[in-house]
Amino acid sequence: MKKDGVHKKIQKKLLLYLDHELSEKERELVNNHLQNCPVCSRMLEIYDRLWKEETHREGVAPPPYLWTKLQSRLAGIEKSNLLFFRVKLSIRRYASSAFLVVLLLLSVAAGAFIGSPSGPKYFEAVASIRQTGDQAEEFELDRFDIIPPGSLEEIFYEY
Repeated sequence: MKKDGVHKKIQKKLLLYLDHELSEKERELVNNHLQNCPVCSRMLEIYDRLWKEETHREGVAPPPYLWTKLQSRLAGIEKSNLLFFRVKLSIRRYASSAFLVVLLLLSVAAGAFIGSPSGPKYFEAVASIRQTGDQAEEFELDRFDIIPPGSLEEIFYEY
């Protein structure tokens, strides 16, 4: 396992080694490893060959006005990204406040709906209570008395 980690570290540094961009200490470490490791040495040879072939290739001339076209495209992308960035920033900035306001409004609406007497059942209940009260007054009943005074109660409880 440790050797795999060393191989990976060395293999990541091979291109830098070819370009002479490693410090002296790192360069010595890579050299020592390459002397003892045929796998990494082979990879260095392959990289070196590819690197040399690539540098000897003739370049293709870019089409005229390429840079101008690229600049105009980049400017368009920057403008659209700037707009997107501003919208995203404002959403992040105001999202929590907007969420709290919506939550508050929903809770007020729910409280008003739950706490308000509405619907036919409520009005039927109120009407029946009023009707019971009117009947109790008409027959001289106390709302909590089961038997009205001056009726059979006196006969049964007299004795």
